Amino acid sequence: MKIIKKIVFESHPVHHFIYKKEFDILFKVIEKKKFKHALELGFGDGVASKIIRPSAEHLIGVELDKRREYEAKDVFDAIHIGEIDTLSKKYNDKIDLVFAFHVIEHMDFVQIKTFVEKSKEILS
Repeated sequence: MKIIKKIVFESHPVHHFIYKKEFDILFKVIEKKKFKHALELGFGDGVASKIIRPSAEHLIGVELDKRREYEAKDVFDAIHIGEIDTLSKKYNDKIDLVFAFHVIEHMDFVQIKTFVEKSKEILS
């Protein structure tokens, strides 16, 4: 995990300064966990998924901005461009981790409600 921390923080120095506490919590949560299918909502440049990647057998990214797909394509096994509620039903009851890193605070109430409801559908 130390190697991953070093790679993430060296390639994203601003994250090292601003998000250090959040990353420390994330590392503690996933350090010894293994997930069969993990899904990140709003993956952006994929920095949080790079941390989760070693702990996830399959990693799915959901993002609204199609331009982000290129930046993070090497991190994910599957990428879905669009809202979480348009995510295929093939993922229902298959996901064992759903996470959103610095995304929910940009959502309105309806979007948050949809995110929670869809997360409940797809979590195994």
